[in-house]
Amino acid sequence: MKFAYLIQSQDTFKDRYREFACEQPEIFALQDDRKARQLLDAIKDPEAGSWRPIRDMVLPDIKREELASRYSKTYRRQMDMKWGYGGMLNSLSNSGDTLFTNFTGLSYGYSVASHIHHADFIGISVPLERDRRSSERRDAIHLAHMARLISDCFSCFQIRLFSGYRFVGGDTKKVEYARTHINNFFTELEPAQKEWSDMEYGDR
Repeated sequence: MKFAYLIQSQDTFKDRYREFACEQPEIFALQDDRKARQLLDAIKDPEAGSWRPIRDMVLPDIKREELASRYSKTYRRQMDMKWGYGGMLNSLSNSGDTLFTNFTGLSYGYSVASHIHHADFIGISVPLERDRRSSERRDAIHLAHMARLISDCFSCFQIRLFSGYRFVGGDTKKVEYARTHINNFFTELEPAQKEWSDMEYGDR
């Protein structure tokens, strides 16, 4: 998503590159400085050698004040939102760029993955519920899920491929060749999804 957002257009590239490669590292340095100080304040012996990697993340006062002055809290929040998954997704989806039409559909899969990653109530419930299924149902959904994970990798690959070729003005015939083979591969994965769907829902 970040790659596609970064190189969406030659017109926006310089500004987005500056934000991504120059401003964000300094904003992150401010965040790391604050978290490192909090950690060092919470431990008994912050000067111990084992805490050297954390102490090295603490910015000199002058540098911290300089960055805080350059990037206000409001601006930092704006950058977090702009370069967050939802911000980039909305920007691409609402840009009128035909390459990213219907991109909002990606938000659901990201939301589910976020639940799993953060182990919130939903993220914990999903694997627990699967483990309580019969072995046949469990095997079917695991296979369908694996097929989905593989296909998602290739879908994201196509996004990067099309974005990159368009940005540099590359020969799109090569991209179409790749898309044809990827779609053929997707067809091979469809039985796993159908088997699970038939088992769970039948003709419903």
